[in-house]
Amino acid sequence: ILSSASSEVSDGSAALAALADRPFDVVLLDIGLPGISGLDVLAEVQNVAVPPRVVMITADDTSESP
Repeated sequence: ILSSASSEVSDGSAALAALADRPFDVVLLDIGLPGISGLDVLAEVQNVAVPPRVVMITADDTSESP
């Protein structure tokens, strides 16, 4: 249950802009964001005065099987 507003962004640059705009308690962050990767966004999140908790996810659909 979310008790406050949420935000959805489509790329790493938009994620950084949203984080600069207002504080977040939790961030669900895709590793494979277009533009700036989720890992690069995570590095920037750690520089925020009160960094949110971050849950890293991905939906990589490439097959690793030979």
